[in-house]
Amino acid sequence: MSSLQAKISLTFDQPISFYVLVMGGWYPLALVPNCVLALDKSTLNILHHLDSQSKRQDLEKNKWRLKYIDNESVILNPVLCALEGDNRAAPTKEEFTTKFHEAIERIRKHLPKAKIIEYSDASF
Repeated sequence: MSSLQAKISLTFDQPISFYVLVMGGWYPLALVPNCVLALDKSTLNILHHLDSQSKRQDLEKNKWRLKYIDNESVILNPVLCALEGDNRAAPTKEEFTTKFHEAIERIRKHLPKAKIIEYSDASF
């Protein structure tokens, strides 16, 4: 059986800064059609800036990137948002639970098409 290799160059409307880590490397978010993503606090901060009508220079670029995760085929897990405690300390169970639920609310508000992994409080 013969194999075929192809090399292509892609140019996106905005610089790529959201990546999906996979075994052996990474992909630009725009090229991953179906996935489960663990969102961290930096993504939550971007969503916060959308709320506050921020004057950040990268706000339009971030809106462009976020449209790739506001999709029915993407499953979002906000667990990293809750695991990243304040002041570089591990969160207490109460802090974790609060941060997890706050993350779900913010994600649901700005990314209504995406599926979100939720856990009952008994799972924490």
